[in-house]
Amino acid sequence: MMAALFSLPFGFSFVCLRIFVLLLGLIGVLVFYLFINRVTKNNVIAFVGALILMVNPLYCSLSFSFMTDVPFLVFALTAIFFFYKSLELQSRKLVIMGTVFAIIATLIRQFGIIIPIAYSAVFLIRKNPKWKEFAIQLIPVIIIAAALKFTLMWMEHIGSPLRPFEGQHVIDFLKKPDIIAYKTYDRIGDLLVQSGFFLLPIVIYKGINMGWFSSRGKRITTIIVLFIFIMPILHTWGRFPFGDYTNSGYIGPTNVKVSEGFQLYSFSNQLIYAIGILGIIGAVLLLLNLVNLFSSQKKENKHIFILFCILCYACLTFIDDAFFDRYFLLPVPLFYLLVAANEDAQKSTKRIQMAVACLFFFVLAGYSVAGTHDYMERNRSRWQALNYLTGELKTSPHKIDGGYEFNGWNIGRFFKHVEGRSWWYVDDDEYVVTYDTLKGYKVIKQFPYRNDMPYCEKKMNILHRE
Repeated sequence: MMAALFSLPFGFSFVCLRIFVLLLGLIGVLVFYLFINRVTKNNVIAFVGALILMVNPLYCSLSFSFMTDVPFLVFALTAIFFFYKSLELQSRKLVIMGTVFAIIATLIRQFGIIIPIAYSAVFLIRKNPKWKEFAIQLIPVIIIAAALKFTLMWMEHIGSPLRPFEGQHVIDFLKKPDIIAYKTYDRIGDLLVQSGFFLLPIVIYKGINMGWFSSRGKRITTIIVLFIFIMPILHTWGRFPFGDYTNSGYIGPTNVKVSEGFQLYSFSNQLIYAIGILGIIGAVLLLLNLVNLFSSQKKENKHIFILFCILCYACLTFIDDAFFDRYFLLPVPLFYLLVAANEDAQKSTKRIQMAVACLFFFVLAGYSVAGTHDYMERNRSRWQALNYLTGELKTSPHKIDGGYEFNGWNIGRFFKHVEGRSWWYVDDDEYVVTYDTLKGYKVIKQFPYRNDMPYCEKKMNILHRE
């Protein structure tokens, strides 16, 4: 809806949508900076956090797309920010603002419902909770749940039903406790390793000199936490980077027909192992930072609220069959807030720590910029090839397999599946646009594009069935 309003002055176009999401991405970086500054009262930590979010390869590349990940993150983070401030200032106006932004986040992606749930749960864990006060805090949950239900009913009424979890209910997943247990074990390691890797600069900065074993209670807590989580963390070995957006090293999904095992390029095994080790180190340091924060006497309800947001969000990602690495984008800034809030960490930092943190930051920034450029170039050359087919050659989209986005936009309905044909809305694949060469097809035209990582020239092929 907001994208439609943004397009009104200029008329609908994908350029307008891209500008809209890019602007939201920049707003998200600013909101995150203000959030960290609120938590830490430290401009340097806030600036570093904003930069870490901005150069995150998932956030950077998705800001150039039309997907809902960045808009959801921005509105969800803003809602959490207002609820966080309300816990500090006891302001109902801030609760109302948080509820409004949580509604928007939930209507973008249903996972936003966890924000008011986490907020209400904070009041439930208080000593001797006042049930009347807790009931009042449930009002945002009721309002947002009602808004979501009304929207789903309205979409079904207009003939465009949205079915979360492919029409299944949460109760359907709860009937499979063994599968949920395995997914939880599998994905909790993915969550910690991905978050720990992207947060290496802050967990190194905060964690190396921390007094992890300064008291008996902290020693016991640290050992228990590591014992619980070390196996899921190690279980990710050989799989990180994983998912559809950073798999094998390049950024962005392929989404065109390719032969089995085809890769645009892939990191070397040595580099994959190095990234895996860094991810494991980051995950362990992240856990140690969290143990230090929540085992201290200074833990506060506002910090518990952020932790509850992470836990509630993670629970929803554990039950669904579908999983993508971009689903774990929201927990990264939330974990950063908790690590940054760790005032018990040693404030003095050795030069080697700062050097390692800065080196990692600049390497990640370079990877994100180059990878996003390559993702945009691949798609630009693909649409050049498709415009050539549909424009100059006057080819019907029903005869083209141009990839998920092209066939979804131009056809958008499934046909009877034919062996060897792509699953996405393909009527006839007489022509195929792809990076690859396919058996039974010949190349009739190529569209070159420049690749930065690795630096070389690549080609988008138009194939015709022989």
